[in-house]
Amino acid sequence: LLALARSIATESRNAFLAKVSGYALTVCRAESAGFSLLEIDEQGAEIFRWTATRGRMQQFEGGTTPASFSPCGHCLERDSPQLFQYPERFYSYLAPIAPISELLLIPMHDEHAWVGTIWVICHEKRRRFDREDARIMSELGSLASAVFQGQGVAGPRKPGPAPALAIR
Repeated sequence: LLALARSIATESRNAFLAKVSGYALTVCRAESAGFSLLEIDEQGAEIFRWTATRGRMQQFEGGTTPASFSPCGHCLERDSPQLFQYPERFYSYLAPIAPISELLLIPMHDEHAWVGTIWVICHEKRRRFDREDARIMSELGSLASAVFQGQGVAGPRKPGPAPALAIR
């Protein structure tokens, strides 16, 4: 973890995020890991873009999901770690990456604005995520948020209850 922290100063943002998601993949014994970063699309809608994806999700790098109807949006609304089982049952657009036995999401912000989420996926029922995975992922999310300090991805928003978010 210390080696990751040191690489903040020497790596590009994308290279650093790739290292973090690779570390998450290994430490949490997940089948996929990555980030969903909050952006504004050409029509002005908030979306999440899959970034620094590893494992089975690597082929979906750059894909997007709507912020207003997604597991990541739910995670930011709650401002807490969220564990989903088979989210493709509720979010049909996730069918191409199914099965998703478990999805652990951690919210990320830079103290003033939402950044997105860091996540790990277990596609098959090979293991279940636990509190230790949530703790590790929370630390990795805090570390990764450091590269976004003062760069509010989708505009200034302080973490808080759902009404403070523009996610609908």
